[in-house]
Amino acid sequence: MQAVKPLVFHENEKVVAIINFNTPELTEAAILSVKKHGGEDYKFVVFDNSTTIDYPASQGLPERHYDARPFTKKMENVTVIDNTNGQVIDFAKELAKYPDRNPNHSICNDWGSTKHIWTVQKLWELIPNGFVLIESDVLVCASIDFMFNRDEGVIGHVCQHQKGNRFGIGRLMPLLCWMNVPMLTKCGARYFDPERSWMLWPGEDDQRNWYDTGACLLDDVRKHVGGLRGKAIDIRPLMVHKQAGSWQKNVSAKRWLELNASLWK
Repeated sequence: MQAVKPLVFHENEKVVAIINFNTPELTEAAILSVKKHGGEDYKFVVFDNSTTIDYPASQGLPERHYDARPFTKKMENVTVIDNTNGQVIDFAKELAKYPDRNPNHSICNDWGSTKHIWTVQKLWELIPNGFVLIESDVLVCASIDFMFNRDEGVIGHVCQHQKGNRFGIGRLMPLLCWMNVPMLTKCGARYFDPERSWMLWPGEDDQRNWYDTGACLLDDVRKHVGGLRGKAIDIRPLMVHKQAGSWQKNVSAKRWLELNASLWK
């Protein structure tokens, strides 16, 4: 494992974190959309969980290898945390701690939700002054400056009941979310808690298995853990999400970026 020191940003700097997994062109467009609608004075941290091939050709873009990631080559104010070989988080080792884990709903995307939860928790450690989390397949269409609010522990969109969730557990959507890490840490909140995580325990009837990414944090906010406070907002006017809307489900990444070029070019 590679030790990574916390990144030093001034308290007043606007830091945006993006978790990249085989989506380099989408990640680059997400960064450009934030700059286009809010200016150049943002700092970006990309936590790169990609495999050797960043974007298989079957996804609508040419095959791209991780050493040709566009956001590492030509973009200013972008710090990349390279976890392409498990240098920072060894997911295989972490998953091995739960040998009886339930593969249902996880094996199809190689435990993507669980890995995302671990990654966000790691980002709390690496960006201790706080950040706005943006999904790599999101394009911002308005300024997000107001989200950098030190008076709130979190600001984001609440999904009250996740579709298909056996226990109806809601979550704070990770698409666009402010995380005041100093306040969250002080209050004892968690993004990853093995007792409230995605499919780490055996059986479909174990409620601990049904906390998707953002659910554990929402649980802590609702319980006001350590006096924690948060603000729910409607993020839909602020962004476009590649998976939003049935008409987009079969649209390739390349085509989707072309359709929404005005948001990031």
